[in-house]
Amino acid sequence: MSTLVVTVDGEEVSVDAPEGPPGPRGPQGPAGQRGPTGPAGPQGVRGFTGMTGKRGPMGPGGQYFEHEQTEPATEWIINHNFGCHPMACRCLTLGGAEMDAEIVHVSDNQCRVYVTIPMAGRVLVSR
Repeated sequence: MSTLVVTVDGEEVSVDAPEGPPGPRGPQGPAGQRGPTGPAGPQGVRGFTGMTGKRGPMGPGGQYFEHEQTEPATEWIINHNFGCHPMACRCLTLGGAEMDAEIVHVSDNQCRVYVTIPMAGRVLVSR
């Protein structure tokens, strides 16, 4: 037995009811209203980067200028005429050993090399 609580004429009444099989199903009710739109989901996965293309042809060789200082001097004037300051200046003795020197870029077309004692040698200027 089960106890059911029902409302009759506004009053709650407890009724003892015998248990038995469920009754037939009632007719379907009307459809409910649509709810609000939910929040946006996470961003999807990005695509893959495409394949790398073929390597291009080799570029032209860098320009360089070689100045030979045959007379020993403490100031060497180098007119390389690059139209810009060189990327590198390498000072060498006549025997080919690198030497320390002060290099001053006077203009886009000229630099000067200063050494402490009069020397002869070469300067390789590259752009």
